[in-house]
Amino acid sequence: MAKFNVAVAHGAPRQTAVTKLRSFADQIRDSAAIEVTDVQETWDDDGNLEFSFKAMGMSISGTMTVCEDNVTVAGTIPFAALPFRGAIESQIAEKIREAVGQP
Repeated sequence: MAKFNVAVAHGAPRQTAVTKLRSFADQIRDSAAIEVTDVQETWDDDGNLEFSFKAMGMSISGTMTVCEDNVTVAGTIPFAALPFRGAIESQIAEKIREAVGQP
C-alpha cells in the first residue's frame, strides 16, 4: 500500500469545521453510493475520523484530523492507484475546502 497526505487550512473555529465536515461526509456518501462501496467511518469524541471504503474496487483507508487551523487527511491507497495519488490528494483537498466553505 502507498501513502497519501493532504492538509487544508479551514479558517473556522475547530468545532464549526467538525460540524461542517460531518454533514458533508453524509452528503458525499449519499451522492456517491454507486462509485463508493463498503464505507466504514468512525468519528471520535474530538471530531476526528477513521475511514475506509472501496472506490472502483480499490480499498482506501485513513484518518482525518481536525486541528485548530487545518484539516489533515493521511491514509493508504493500493500501489495500483499510485499513479493517481496526486489527483486523489487534489480531490480530497477540494472536497474539504468545499465542506468548510473555503475557496
